Amino acid sequence: MDPLAEYKLTFASDFPGEATKGRLFELTPELEKWLTQSADIQTDEEPVLELRGLPDDQAVLCTADTSYELRQINTSNSVLVVKMPSGSHNSLDSKLTVVDSLASHVELRAFTPRTHQILELLESTRYRGAEYETLVLEGQTLYTWEQLCTRVQLSNRELKEALFHNQAVLLDGYYRLLDPEYLLSVLQLIFTTVILEDLQVDRIPVRVCVQSLAEHGIPEGVIVQTLRSFSTDSSPRFDVDLDQVVAMDHAQVSRFYALQLLTADKTQRWEKSRFEQVWREAVPEVIDIRWENLKGCVLEEVGVYDQLPYLRYCPAESMHRDAPKCFQQLFQLKDRWGLEEMIPFIEHLAETRKRLDALILKYCRTSKANGQTVYSSRARTY
Repeated sequence: MDPLAEYKLTFASDFPGEATKGRLFELTPELEKWLTQSADIQTDEEPVLELRGLPDDQAVLCTADTSYELRQINTSNSVLVVKMPSGSHNSLDSKLTVVDSLASHVELRAFTPRTHQILELLESTRYRGAEYETLVLEGQTLYTWEQLCTRVQLSNRELKEALFHNQAVLLDGYYRLLDPEYLLSVLQLIFTTVILEDLQVDRIPVRVCVQSLAEHGIPEGVIVQTLRSFSTDSSPRFDVDLDQVVAMDHAQVSRFYALQLLTADKTQRWEKSRFEQVWREAVPEVIDIRWENLKGCVLEEVGVYDQLPYLRYCPAESMHRDAPKCFQQLFQLKDRWGLEEMIPFIEHLAETRKRLDALILKYCRTSKANGQTVYSSRARTY
């Protein structure tokens, strides 16, 4: 179609119809490049683009790898959608038939995966062992992969990663979270096997663990998933078979044990040295503990009267997903933060560190305290 040619506009007989028929999407540069460069964007396994969510959810558009928020943007001008002329394109006699008029477009924006829907769906059916199944499953719904795809607003890759990082296990075709106390008992049995079999913590044969824990009624899938989750190669793409050896990750194991202590009473405030003592006693001797492993799950404070350091449970997952509300929540927890201390609680707000730095600049002011840079709120009051 020649953009310099002149055409006569006519309106279709059924224009404007009962409702606007089309939607105009503003693609991100990455999505546009992916769509235009794909040699074959249709596959037999899954659609390239899919809207996910239940009827009452705000729609999310998913590719196989990425999720996009949809937001309708109203404009002052309308875009006319026309039918191409069948004859000469340059003649003044050529007519364009208007079949639709669009006064808005849909903006797409990639966002940090929101995994709370998985926990909401699977929380009530956590696996606690075969002896509890009748009690746990009474009146409950289990979910297959296909059912999760229709309810959870994540791309396939993001959904797989979220299931993995939440230690979800596929049992009898359904995804189940593991009860923390049950998972703790599985870990303890693994380390008991390491000691009894005189194994190295960085070279644990999977088959030996499966055979040993099977005597305690632990399903093979639970054992393998636990080894995957707490290994140094922990990744959704890391598959484990019975003939492999795995190396346990000190950071993940020690963090898990710390979380069991912290969540036993979420309101408890621990004197830091006391917590370190109890933590060290709880963690297997072959595992090292480091404070850096607790970033994003504890808040450190100084006692008003004794000036001693205290810890309390504060999971980064509880922070608001909206930037203004998240920073408001952050400074309600504590007036001043160090940068590295603050990052785990706000990093979910941005895809890149550059974008995160821009948010910090927008919502925080800096000052010096004891020679260290600290961040406080730009708002006068919260």
